[in-house]
Amino acid sequence: MRTLPWFGAFDSIKPMKFLSSKAARAALIILAIPVASWVIAATISAMTLRDGSVPRGITQGEVMTTKGQPTQEIGPIGDPPISKWIYADGEVVVFEYDRVVDSFVRPGS
Repeated sequence: MRTLPWFGAFDSIKPMKFLSSKAARAALIILAIPVASWVIAATISAMTLRDGSVPRGITQGEVMTTKGQPTQEIGPIGDPPISKWIYADGEVVVFEYDRVVDSFVRPGS
């Protein structure tokens, strides 16, 4: 059997060294997961949710009647169409089609 001239270059790689680099990568990934979830949780908690401020499921017309004209309207974007109404008090109302799916107060408002 012929050996290739470069084949001997891999003799210096020790299986344990390779295994430890895999273990190190796995440890970094495992440690990164809680950090990523903490960042998501911190971001969500920064948005102070108002219970019942604008109930989910009501129409854009009902929101207009209750809260009045928004200071800014964004969208609709995408499929299904998502749009946002932003009010002067910092409240954001998110619609899918013409129904409320979420409402929250922007951080710093």
